[in-house]
Amino acid sequence: LTGINGKFDSTHLTNMEGMFANDAAFAISNLTSFMNKLDTSNVTNISHLFENCSALTVIPEKLLPAEELAENCYYNMFCDCENLTYAPDLPAKQLCYGCYTSMFSGCQNLSRIKVSFTEWGNGQNYETSWFLPSEINDTLMLFCPSALDTVSRGKNCIPEGLSVNTTYFSE
Repeated sequence: LTGINGKFDSTHLTNMEGMFANDAAFAISNLTSFMNKLDTSNVTNISHLFENCSALTVIPEKLLPAEELAENCYYNMFCDCENLTYAPDLPAKQLCYGCYTSMFSGCQNLSRIKVSFTEWGNGQNYETSWFLPSEINDTLMLFCPSALDTVSRGKNCIPEGLSVNTTYFSE
């Protein structure tokens, strides 16, 4: 998919699961503009949305504006987007079950992720394995609020080897 011409009625859209998944050529040049045209007020599932879109390299910072999350809402969203280098901001202040599970699994070229939450969810698997340890590269940096526990490491918090920066975080 390289673009959508004409009108696209999305007022009754409730499920965007896998909408662009497995599209090796997916590279809409103005993804933000396209997504802003969609009425997503009734959407309850956007998991797997861009899964395995190997042409996807950059996601606009403000693509995912949700500050309240539903269970498993971003599950596998960018899974296996192997050329993705820049992730969207994740502005949610509080996590819920499975919300970031495997979200960036297979994205071995990421250089930046910015989150806004300040708690890891007390081990409730809120962000289980959002990365696999083998996918952490030397340039990947997690930007987060200083109130977030950046000492805890593991699959339900900051993966081993992931660099953290709270100094340049701004809301």
